[in-house]
Amino acid sequence: MKTAYPLLTFSSLALAGLVFLSGCGTSQTESPQVEKQLASSDIVRLTPEAIQKSGIQVAVVSDRPHSSHITTIAEVKADENQVFHLSSIVGGRVISDKANLGDTIRQGQTVAIIRNQEVVKAQAASIHELHNNEIAIQQAKTRLKLARQNYQREKALYIEGVSPRKDLLQAQSEMELAQSTLSGYQEHETHVTSEAKALLGTYGVDFNSQSEHLQTGSPILAPRSGVITRKTITLGDTVSADQILYEVADLSRVWLDMTVYPQDLAGLRLGQSIRFTSDSLPNKVFSGRINYIPANTNAQSPMFMVRAFLSNPDYSLKPGMFGQAEIDSAPKGSKPFIPESALQKYGQETFVFIPMKEGRYRKQPVEIESHDSAGYLIRSGLKAGTLVVTQGSFTLKGELLKNQFGEE
Repeated sequence: MKTAYPLLTFSSLALAGLVFLSGCGTSQTESPQVEKQLASSDIVRLTPEAIQKSGIQVAVVSDRPHSSHITTIAEVKADENQVFHLSSIVGGRVISDKANLGDTIRQGQTVAIIRNQEVVKAQAASIHELHNNEIAIQQAKTRLKLARQNYQREKALYIEGVSPRKDLLQAQSEMELAQSTLSGYQEHETHVTSEAKALLGTYGVDFNSQSEHLQTGSPILAPRSGVITRKTITLGDTVSADQILYEVADLSRVWLDMTVYPQDLAGLRLGQSIRFTSDSLPNKVFSGRINYIPANTNAQSPMFMVRAFLSNPDYSLKPGMFGQAEIDSAPKGSKPFIPESALQKYGQETFVFIPMKEGRYRKQPVEIESHDSAGYLIRSGLKAGTLVVTQGSFTLKGELLKNQFGEE
């Protein structure tokens, strides 16, 4: 947001009477002796009509905190704490390749399938055992049914006094044994199913005893979301269990490595703000804060590498991108500040216009300290409290050049 400045029109200045203006150590209500010293080519005189037509306005020069900054080359890198590798739990042949270099993958996504004989064996063994157990369950249910019928018959005979008590107890024992046998087979079915799910789950395969087809492959699943930054396989390759198939980086947050000279390191602190503009994305500015300052330089370079985190939710920043980084330093006092419209340039000279009496405006050379979207910090040539022309300074510049060309 641009800073608002108190605007004064030429008419309001006239109604205020004589105003004493200080700028650069010189009163803006110039004495006759000072006026004689000013070069006529630095003075622009306008009639009241011309002033009104030009819409000339003035503002008081304000003070603003002055913070210098370091501009340096920076490189985007993947956060090494956010990089992970995908590999197969067993060796085998790649029968499906579903991801390419540079693809963005999501958590749980299948990126490849490896033919896995262990999966086939585990499924076949579990299904075979469950099938045999199912036969045993059906037989146990039949025996239990007969045992219950026998018990009911012996119970009736015992009540009628036809059958002895021992026959009733024998029938009861056989019925309970049949029930226990059935329960054992049913528990075994649950155990085999759980074991098969656990075993096949380690290979990324869901166990389904009712399926007519055996799965022959073990899928490679992404444990987290990210971008594939390295790939070592193609369809049909034979891979081993210790081989890295994909390198994936979560680029929702990236590192920004910035190089600084030793003399600049003393002015840096953790948490200082930085701005980064990539050569590949010139119209976008990324902001972050310094989170790492090294204790010494690396062996190959006298430069220091300073690091910041950058938020990258849309993955627009890619590892390997280069650009310019600006690192803010601590405030160093204050400097006079003027709006952008007040400053004029011609050749190598930068200047503003200071209002004088009787419709005259004096050109005042200045040196710029820094520039932002709102205006300029002035290194020398102005002091806070001075009035300068803000609106209409371009018109005064045109009149000044016209006078100079006329003199020539």
